[in-house]
Amino acid sequence: MYYNNNNWQVLSEYDGSNNFQRNCVYGNYIDEVLMMTDSGSNDYYYAHDHLFSPAALIDDNGTVVERYEYDAYGDCNVLDADYSKDPDGISDYGNPYLFTGRRLDILDEGNFKIMYYRSRYYDPETGRLLTHDPLGITPNPERPNRFNIFDHYKDSMSLYQYAISNPIVNKDTYGLIGDPGFTPEETLEVIDNIRDLNLSAPAHGVLRPAGFVGFEIHFVVGYGQSSVSCCDEELDRREFMFIKSCIGGALLIGFQGGLVLGLDGANCSYDTYDGWFYEGGGSLGPWGLGVDIGYNDDGSFSGVGEIGPSLGGGAVGFQSSWCFYECYQQRKKRCGCVAGCDYEWGQWTSCGGSPPSSPATIHDLSLQYLHLDY
Repeated sequence: MYYNNNNWQVLSEYDGSNNFQRNCVYGNYIDEVLMMTDSGSNDYYYAHDHLFSPAALIDDNGTVVERYEYDAYGDCNVLDADYSKDPDGISDYGNPYLFTGRRLDILDEGNFKIMYYRSRYYDPETGRLLTHDPLGITPNPERPNRFNIFDHYKDSMSLYQYAISNPIVNKDTYGLIGDPGFTPEETLEVIDNIRDLNLSAPAHGVLRPAGFVGFEIHFVVGYGQSSVSCCDEELDRREFMFIKSCIGGALLIGFQGGLVLGLDGANCSYDTYDGWFYEGGGSLGPWGLGVDIGYNDDGSFSGVGEIGPSLGGGAVGFQSSWCFYECYQQRKKRCGCVAGCDYEWGQWTSCGGSPPSSPATIHDLSLQYLHLDY
């Protein structure tokens, strides 16, 4: 008989005759067992490794009474204090907590050992969970193909693998995912929002690079608009609409597009892009190629730049000008940087700049044709 708290931690154990077996005290991490008191009122303390797997059991006098060593997937060798292997491979002190701090259940007179990971049981000898991932097959009625592969296999092509096949680093606290100790609700949120930042994105597709499209009318003094899109740290796609005002040597009316360098991750913000850019380029007939370099207020390079082709009429050989970019609205698409993500774009919100003065013409044109919804 087990008495648990609301974190699924076993606090007290009793046998079938209601005789007390042991109490346990836990640390900050859910599977960090700190102390065990057995039926003889003996207190034992745990020394852990980086996965919270007990490495040694210590008595009240500070003496190591038992040691534990594991292979990569948690198959445990129980050792005596002098490092000699225990003959039956079972703790002589009634310690049930081993690999990653989870409980080892010994069945069939020691011939079958399994570990309870809350949502599923795990076999440390084979390194596989015994039932399929409960987060695995989740048909999505909003997709044309309801059984899309990205919904079937949240973590990989195997529904039985443990810790995304990286047990040296990952743990699987709830038997759901190779997580760093998330609750079930947090685990679902991670999957729903960012498909597991460290592992799922490469499995589901290549991240989309930052890019821009825009237009510019420039006769020494110029005006234009530009839509810039990038991936933030949570793999959300963000789009910013900028007004740009230019002055310098150019004579052109045209459209531009291409890649933005230095804007992904923590730099995916309109603050990174607001400010001065030097724009230079050349053209042959209607076609051109341009490079933009961003600068901070103190004149230093901001780390952001653009490169891409242009198309228009009136391009005359070169452009060398300074342009000031100011963001006036932004929006976000959840997990939009992961292939297979079906969330819609969010609503446009202000990012501080003034909108264009003629919203019925240039502004509407930019919203309809220049945003990067790909």
